[in-house]
Amino acid sequence: MKGTIDLVIRDGQVVDGNGGEPVFADIAIDGGRIVEIGEVQEAGREEIEARGKVVTPGFVDIHTHYDGQVTWENHLVPSSAHGVTTVVMGNCGVGFAPCRADQHELLIQLMEGVEDIPHPVLVDGLPWTWESYPEYLDYLAGRSFDMDVCSQLPHAALRVYVMGQRGVDRESATPDDLKAMVELARDAMQAGALGITTSRTFFHRSSDGKSTPSFEAAENELFALAGVLNDLNRGVMQLIMDFDPVEETFDLLHGWPATSLIWTRKIDARKISANISDPAFPRDGTGLGPDSGLSGKSGPAGRRGASPTPVGGVASPPGTCARLPSHSGQTALGLESRYLPLCPTTGGQHQPDQKPGRTRLHRAGTEYRVYRSTGHRQDRTGD
Repeated sequence: MKGTIDLVIRDGQVVDGNGGEPVFADIAIDGGRIVEIGEVQEAGREEIEARGKVVTPGFVDIHTHYDGQVTWENHLVPSSAHGVTTVVMGNCGVGFAPCRADQHELLIQLMEGVEDIPHPVLVDGLPWTWESYPEYLDYLAGRSFDMDVCSQLPHAALRVYVMGQRGVDRESATPDDLKAMVELARDAMQAGALGITTSRTFFHRSSDGKSTPSFEAAENELFALAGVLNDLNRGVMQLIMDFDPVEETFDLLHGWPATSLIWTRKIDARKISANISDPAFPRDGTGLGPDSGLSGKSGPAGRRGASPTPVGGVASPPGTCARLPSHSGQTALGLESRYLPLCPTTGGQHQPDQKPGRTRLHRAGTEYRVYRSTGHRQDRTGD
């Protein structure tokens, strides 16, 4: 008998993310919406047998560095192979937009040093069809991926774009520099950026050993960027810090609300993401400590061989990622959304720009869209 519902997932163990016990249930999807969870009597035009499998909300990975990989690859592995359905990139203040033609190598070396993504991979993979951050998002909007993608404006790239070598050398920004950064940050946010990220940690260095351009950016520069978010009443600010010295760092954070109102607005009390590292962690350039035998010898220019484990989180009001079609109307980090990665994985050969490796349901507001895929393939690693 021909089914009357678009899709039914049968007999899966459903963990809905609301804190309750798992239940065995069918899920019916029709017209892009979940219409029933329970014992579905009607047949589906398509049915997936999920017996022995767990059906869960997809995971949102708020800290990734797929900024390069998304420009050449459709399958964002390894994340998409592990139930992640949304990734947030542009973290740590590093990324590839905005960027002038003569700054490509600088940003590649910075990403190589901070995230250990091989230089040849980035050189061969990045198409550099953009200069501005909105142009970068336009390029991504013309591609398709096996998950949703959120992007943030990286402070290091922005600083170098505006200040050139002065930004690389970590000179203080002039009033004209700040004005230009603010204008570009506003353009980026209006184009669809999730927020702005910056790094003030000793461990974030280019592969040539130089500290990230944002490392010692003055408070007025940080507050100017945060002010953009405040003016637009949206977005997040990510801060990567060593909390060393602790007192000065907390003085900076305590001064934030009075200047940018990021914390005093009654919209979202979690609009600052601070990655906090152990202050006692050795700052010898490797993160391995003086007794490791590897201190200062772990890579180019004494690049670290290990780093402290950060903790933190971000949140954002709705609409932040509206630039990319897959996020239309969705809360940026999925905090008000539900995702269901569904099994089984389908067979077939990878085709450029195809949708995911698994059937996925993604809700934008109350709308559910069914994405298909054909397995996973990795040509280059992006994280």
